[in-house]
Amino acid sequence: MKSRFYDAHLLHERLAPVKHEFRYRMPIFVFDLNELERGLLDGPLFGRRIARGSSARRADAGPRLFSLKEGNYLHAGPGGLRDKLGRALAAGGLDRSLALGCVRLVTTARFPGGAFNPVSFWFVFSHETAERAAAVVAEVNNTFGEKHIYVLGNGKAKSFPARFTATKRFHVSPFNDMNGEYAFRFADPRSGLDLAVDLVREGEPILQTRLWAEEPGRPPDTRSLARFLLHPQRALTFPRIIKQAVRLYYGKKLPVHTRPMPSSPLTLRGADTARPDLVSRLARKALTRLLQRIRTGHLTLIQPDGRKELYPGRDPGPAVELSIRDPRFYRTLVLSGDIGFGEAYTSGWWTTPDLTELLRFFSLNREYLRVTDALSIPRPLVSLANRLRRLGGRRNTRSGARENIQSHYDLGDELFQTFLDPSMTYSCAYFPDRVTDLSRAQEAKFRKIADKLDLGPDIRVLEIGSGWGGFALYAAQRFGCRVDGITISPNQQAHSRQRALDLGLEHLVDFRLQDYRDVDQTYDRIVSIEMIEALGHAYHKAFFATLDRLLASGGSVCLQFIAIHDQRYEAYRREGDWTRKHIFPGGLLPSLTRITEVVRDTTNLTVLDLESLAPHYARTLALWQQSFRDNEARVAELGYDETFRRKWDYYLSYCQAGFQCRVIDDYQMVLARPEGAGPRSA
Repeated sequence: MKSRFYDAHLLHERLAPVKHEFRYRMPIFVFDLNELERGLLDGPLFGRRIARGSSARRADAGPRLFSLKEGNYLHAGPGGLRDKLGRALAAGGLDRSLALGCVRLVTTARFPGGAFNPVSFWFVFSHETAERAAAVVAEVNNTFGEKHIYVLGNGKAKSFPARFTATKRFHVSPFNDMNGEYAFRFADPRSGLDLAVDLVREGEPILQTRLWAEEPGRPPDTRSLARFLLHPQRALTFPRIIKQAVRLYYGKKLPVHTRPMPSSPLTLRGADTARPDLVSRLARKALTRLLQRIRTGHLTLIQPDGRKELYPGRDPGPAVELSIRDPRFYRTLVLSGDIGFGEAYTSGWWTTPDLTELLRFFSLNREYLRVTDALSIPRPLVSLANRLRRLGGRRNTRSGARENIQSHYDLGDELFQTFLDPSMTYSCAYFPDRVTDLSRAQEAKFRKIADKLDLGPDIRVLEIGSGWGGFALYAAQRFGCRVDGITISPNQQAHSRQRALDLGLEHLVDFRLQDYRDVDQTYDRIVSIEMIEALGHAYHKAFFATLDRLLASGGSVCLQFIAIHDQRYEAYRREGDWTRKHIFPGGLLPSLTRITEVVRDTTNLTVLDLESLAPHYARTLALWQQSFRDNEARVAELGYDETFRRKWDYYLSYCQAGFQCRVIDDYQMVLARPEGAGPRSA
């Protein structure tokens, strides 16, 4: 018997940026592909599950302690292991007929019924007695259900120890980015087990991995496999890796890198690798039932295998298309709802020709597409799941608010410059007739606020949440106001101060790093443009009480804020949603009713003016998104990977759809005290 079973050693040695080493034992098989195909290895403790469409002997020996499932290897599709290996070689530019020779597969078998296989190696020889390898295929897996095929060699035989190099094309560990190359060194697997892989950057290894056996291998027969039962814990590779990851992250503070979107054609994902698991198949059926409830518009759903399904509504509406690229989409959507839907998009598991229109379609059908109702999930479980979603979020205490704001607004000025207008105004613009330019529309918005507040010289203005300084500088320059702008973002403060110096307005404008709760002066006018969305429900009363306290007699306040539909507010604030998880941690859209009730209960202020700007916000977001897409190459140069870019593209479409459907709105509200009234706290 040419196949071998080894009680092998695995060593990981990290050399940079921190040093860390761990090793453990694990069972490794070196299978002779010919023996596998002929069923010579099948026995009481080992069995093979044959891929659909294989021409091999179709014997099903039933469950075994150790097994090899052909569907776990290489591409999905018809044929057995040799057919799939031939396709992999061809994808790497080699002659697929090489797979017809002698092949050794170095891998970890399933035990019992499952396996974590970080990497498998396929050694290809022209014949059994060939002294050199014609090619080696390294099949690398990560924990996201993805795999990458490195085809090593150019088809010319390599003597042992065989050495190869390959540029890193695949995300495996969160502790390494995509830079560097792999250096492989292999002993002949027909005579022993000794494999080494180094990750090299700028000529220096930063991670070294070695897999070897000190003892000769044994035939994988009942006797040798039975001996393994004395040490079954050696098959628990995944828990060991998780343990080491915890040590690296919490103990050695090793930074992590966001998983980039796969870009190589040799990276296989979802439907390219295997049949969907049971949970995904059940979730797919649940999704079919759900989509049959559509009332408005028409959906074309394209499955991973290319099959189209049509879901027409009875009422006219958008005609949209959704193409599923990865079967994990079903599980994520059914188990995580709208959060999972957005996360599946950023992972690249589905695409659409028009993202905003698709999200508008689902928003229009939101009352009929409740996942929990379609699956008859008990309400207590839904409530528990929603609470779990919000665990770990930072409350908007002084320190928590500062961290929440900085996690978004301090991503880098250069990022926001790729889609905002030159004033760096990150809020809804206003488009009067014949105004199409974003910069002019933002200035028109500033003018609208100034007119509502009747600004002029010698008026003292406080702007809460001054951003990059756009409105404060406009008010000072156009009206001669004295403006104090407060922010809790050091990045925005530094940018605003520099702009004030450049414009010669430092004598009129003071940008301070300060929480609104710590302001102790009074002002003639107070402005806050799309800041209260970051407060959170528990802090609404404190904010409006502060406005009441800081507003001088005869003064007025202008608030611009995004609000969620009144009827959805109570459910929304108790549940997590995609934007609160991924874009604005700690944020919460108020409702109009919530704001007016807090004003009534907390202050002596009254509403003088209220105006909706929702159509203007949808237009603003469309211009931001177009600029963001036009500058995608620049965003990538700044170091933001494809996952991040897809996340922000989804965010901009998500908000556009919300304003188009009026699920959310944007208001300008003017507040003042009745004549003779003072602050409620006075």
